[in-house]
Amino acid sequence: MSKFNQAKRIYFIGLKGVGMTALAQLLKSRGVQVWGSDTEEQFFTDKVLAAAGIECEIGFSAKHLDRPIDLVIRS
Repeated sequence: MSKFNQAKRIYFIGLKGVGMTALAQLLKSRGVQVWGSDTEEQFFTDKVLAAAGIECEIGFSAKHLDRPIDLVIRS
């Protein structure tokens, strides 16, 4: 089994992108804990992420990685 299939906590760098948002929604619907970060710039996906209950931290900093993570996905 791949690490991707085993991951239960996935962090996304560049979460506001359309593809990343869709992947995060899909994984969350499968029971995976997902969250991530992106720029402060407003995207239409901000509302999508908020409605799905997916946290998006502002900026790119190691301080965002302060909880257990099984996998990091970046765009």
